[in-house]
Amino acid sequence: MWKTFQHGENLYMIKIVQDDNLRLVVTDFQNIWVQDVSRDELLQQFQEANPLFDIKIEEVGSEVIEAINSISDCTNVEMVESDEGLKLILNTIKSEYKIRFKFNLLKSPSETFLKEITVPLIQTVKHLEERQSMLINLLHKKDRELEEYKLEKGLISRDDLITEKFDVEKLSSIDDKLMMNVFGQNETFWNCFVGQHGNIEANIEDVKQDPWNHIKRKRKVYSSKTVTKKGKGINYDN
Repeated sequence: MWKTFQHGENLYMIKIVQDDNLRLVVTDFQNIWVQDVSRDELLQQFQEANPLFDIKIEEVGSEVIEAINSISDCTNVEMVESDEGLKLILNTIKSEYKIRFKFNLLKSPSETFLKEITVPLIQTVKHLEERQSMLINLLHKKDRELEEYKLEKGLISRDDLITEKFDVEKLSSIDDKLMMNVFGQNETFWNCFVGQHGNIEANIEDVKQDPWNHIKRKRKVYSSKTVTKKGKGINYDN
């Protein structure tokens, strides 16, 4: 998972992927730096930076992940950027001892930025669009459910439970600079994007309004001479 942090006036994101090796990725939203390091190399770097601290090879990865996860809270960050790469030093406290993690990340080409930043951001926006569509349909169904309840049971007695009917137009005032409601409009584009970069690995419940949700029902008002048969209940006009 990405973590955000600030160094001076610059803003960054950082993440670490733990597999057989560890992959560290840092971006300032314009450039991207990457380092792939084995556990043996990571242990050697750790021992060189912290000669008085005894640690096992199976523990060093967890220590690095813990330092990165707390990077915006209690980790002091040192950074030196060059044309070739980025030197990153994380200073943290462990059991009252100061620990240093040193990394030498290489500057990666635009293809890496596309894979690590651009594609996930587009997929995130598309996922949010799908979730928004699902929630809008669910709210419409809930409003229709409340209308049905009021017709059959009467008004809701508790004021704190009464809500205004959902108005989807309130969501339409979006700044043109934002990218909401963009990637779901063109199915051909999205299918091509998925073919090149893969689909979103997430499941969203498909909530659709039933046709009868759009039809308002009215309670039929009977005169005093009208007799309702037992068990028939309240009649409605569709």
